[in-house]
Amino acid sequence: MAVAEPYADADALGADLAVLSASLRSHGSGALAAGRLARLQRAVQVFGFHLAPIDLRQNSDVHVRTVAELLALAGRCADYAALPEAARVALLTEELASTRPLRSPYLDYSEETRSELAIFDAARELRARHGAAAIVNCIISKTDGVSDMLELALLLKESGLLRPGPKPQADVNLVPLFETIEDLQRSAQTMDALFRLPGYRSLVAARGDEQEVMLGYSDSNKDGGFLTSGWELYKAEIALVEVCRAHGVRLRLFHGRGGSVGRGGGPSYHAILAQPPGAVSGQIRLTEQGEVISAKYGTPETGRRNLEVLLAATLEASLARQEGEAAAVDQFQAVMDDLSQRAFQAYRALVYETPGFATYFQQSTVVSEIAALNIGSRPAARKSSQRIEDLRAIPGCSAGRSAASCCRAGTASARRWKAICRRTRMVWSACAACARRGRSSPACCRTWTWCWPRPTWPSPRATPIW
Repeated sequence: MAVAEPYADADALGADLAVLSASLRSHGSGALAAGRLARLQRAVQVFGFHLAPIDLRQNSDVHVRTVAELLALAGRCADYAALPEAARVALLTEELASTRPLRSPYLDYSEETRSELAIFDAARELRARHGAAAIVNCIISKTDGVSDMLELALLLKESGLLRPGPKPQADVNLVPLFETIEDLQRSAQTMDALFRLPGYRSLVAARGDEQEVMLGYSDSNKDGGFLTSGWELYKAEIALVEVCRAHGVRLRLFHGRGGSVGRGGGPSYHAILAQPPGAVSGQIRLTEQGEVISAKYGTPETGRRNLEVLLAATLEASLARQEGEAAAVDQFQAVMDDLSQRAFQAYRALVYETPGFATYFQQSTVVSEIAALNIGSRPAARKSSQRIEDLRAIPGCSAGRSAASCCRAGTASARRWKAICRRTRMVWSACAACARRGRSSPACCRTWTWCWPRPTWPSPRATPIW
């Protein structure tokens, strides 16, 4: 008996199983086909050979250092990191168009560069062994310019995951992650500049004219506060929809939401319906992490219910948009811009400009204990420092919430807030916890250090309770 070749992919196995099922049904054995064979067919269809797809994700600073070393040792550019953005884009565009590799097995690279290249090599081998669906997306954290995307493309090329030429093709999607307030404000401009590059536009066309963009809720919240984060995310989505529509690209937004409100969490149904017009066009991606996984997917019944809610919200947001909705939002934009700017200034003044705040946060919260727990996929901080900028958003938000600190605004502040709400037709309400304690805070949150900036107007009771 000849030795059979292994299946090239899960689709080939699925095709053979379909033949077996059809044969059983045609010979009166439908009961057999509907049993274990049907379940196996469903498993192959859902899980393939890879069980679940994974995303590659790395900080753009690491890519800069890796690409800089590749270019320097290849004699192409002595100091890539010192180049301005326009020069970086020109150099990377030229390298992506060339079939000549920069990487050489005879050169001695740093440990970080070897590690990064090894990750991409492993991704290529994983796709070859378990199928293309095993790894579909490469995400660049802290994307702040066109060069960040092109650096990833160059690393994919050096690892055999991108093939240059007149019509370049990439095996994976290149996904920018806009996280800080400034990056969100420039996100549409960055994507517009990318789509104007013929080489990158060809890559998008080869992937079905579809571009995924990830939005960071936790880091934008840590960077600018709860109100500014939510408003800038909303405006960024509107701008990205317009840019992609202008270039004939279908946009899929990936929402990096967390479980708590400070990390973009909350009821998924209402969150999806709250997306701006055009942001949900039949598809949406969002993260489910931490305590949310057990709460929403702990049993088959709750998991099924949650998936039904997500599907219903996606369909409703895509098909049932009311006419004039965008115009209704526009009339409040000036007020929201003003509120956001005031909140941003107050938040930055407290968290980033108050002397000793970083020390206080380290000593008064459990952020150090969270960092010591062996339950996270990444370190609690990007660098070994106590700066708020280097602290990752999820440990920071969790530590702030565990501190049970709360900002109080006195009755004078509450009256002023209600007056603003009346003028803008916004709804004002105090949270239940404050109502029970007799507080008149317009918005009280246990994660005040991340979620609620102090009021910018004078108030005798506007000091936090430690």
